[in-house]
Amino acid sequence: MKTKTALLVSLLIFVSGIVLSIIHTLDVFTGLIIATGIVFIIPGIINIATLSSAKQNDDDDEKKGKQGSRFQVICGLISGVGSVIMGISMIGWNEMFIKFLPLIFGSILVFGGCFHICAMAMGFRPIRLPLWLYILPILLIAMGLSVIFINKDTLLDHHIVLMTGIGLIIFAINAFIELWFIRKIKSPTKRKAESEVIDVEEAK
Repeated sequence: MKTKTALLVSLLIFVSGIVLSIIHTLDVFTGLIIATGIVFIIPGIINIATLSSAKQNDDDDEKKGKQGSRFQVICGLISGVGSVIMGISMIGWNEMFIKFLPLIFGSILVFGGCFHICAMAMGFRPIRLPLWLYILPILLIAMGLSVIFINKDTLLDHHIVLMTGIGLIIFAINAFIELWFIRKIKSPTKRKAESEVIDVEEAK
């Protein structure tokens, strides 16, 4: 990933973390499930609505082509209807899906911490980074495991949202630090490469 792209992604994650930290007292879980349900419903309806256009060329196709076209229509219909049913289920029975969100949020934090540990341990070879840089990824993993395993009667939904928001902020800060170290490491190498460039005019 290029440095500018990584910086932009990190900024978006940082902003997402701040937003979650601010709105953690709201019913975020229900809002997320309803929003995801809508995301399923809209493409499903669009997919079903566009299936009629697939039937227009049936008269000009051969038998094999017709079978292929019909197969595509059937697959598209199943996909569209399934997407709509899934979306309606998520909106109508959101409490059933909310139970999975702590696992998803916790897993995101754990994977985020593991990603940074691997990136710093292997991505900077042969340079060894200071051990204190591993504090933030380890903290991220600890927060994720807490979200997954702590009893949900003790760790309420708004606690999980707040921890996730803080975790995203930590992830972004860790990414900023890594990008700073990458720039710091590359600068001397770039200056050295520039000093080794031969001036063609002087060589003549």
